[in-house]
Amino acid sequence: MHELGHAIAALVFGFTIKGFKGIPTNPRDPYLGYVKTSTSNLTLWKAIGYFFIGIAPVLFGTLFLFAALMILFDRELAVFVNELNILNGTAVPGAGNFASQVLTDCVALVMFIFQPAHWLDWRFYVFLYLAFAVGSSIHLSPPDISAAVGGFYALVALWFGFNLATLWISGMNEHSADWIGRSYVWFYGILAVVIVLNLIAAAVLLVPATLRASSAKH
Repeated sequence: MHELGHAIAALVFGFTIKGFKGIPTNPRDPYLGYVKTSTSNLTLWKAIGYFFIGIAPVLFGTLFLFAALMILFDRELAVFVNELNILNGTAVPGAGNFASQVLTDCVALVMFIFQPAHWLDWRFYVFLYLAFAVGSSIHLSPPDISAAVGGFYALVALWFGFNLATLWISGMNEHSADWIGRSYVWFYGILAVVIVLNLIAAAVLLVPATLRASSAKH
């Protein structure tokens, strides 16, 4: 999933893939895989593409888990969305209140997934497996971050220009910020689930590792 995300993003932004390795063949290799790309001419679209290619594992991993959540919990998720009023709510004034709402909704999403009513539901465990399996690939290597930084500047410049060009449209920026904020709820909520699962796995593995290290000393 990690390298596949890089490859898909590269194709979307018009890059040519020169090499692809999705599964590591050497366990001592510090990198699990790679995607080698090239381009004949660098346009603004491709410059921005460097950012999305770099963070592609995070984006595609999160989108995959979001799709899995929608497929597995279709009706329940629709009720949850209506209750939170995420899709058809109004913009929240003030950056502090806006961030607070996003955080509150993220916590609500995590609680929705882990609610006791789901503990005896097979769909819950299928999603947990997918979240743990795919979540382990949601990380960025130093080369990923380096590639994303260059594209980030181009993206910020484009966004700044867009805001300047749409200042005359009343409420345009507020609606854009509101839409982005609603997307953040799903993005950060699913990432929070992945973090919780990894913390649980780390805690479970830490106990035998600690006992083994303690017995080795004695």
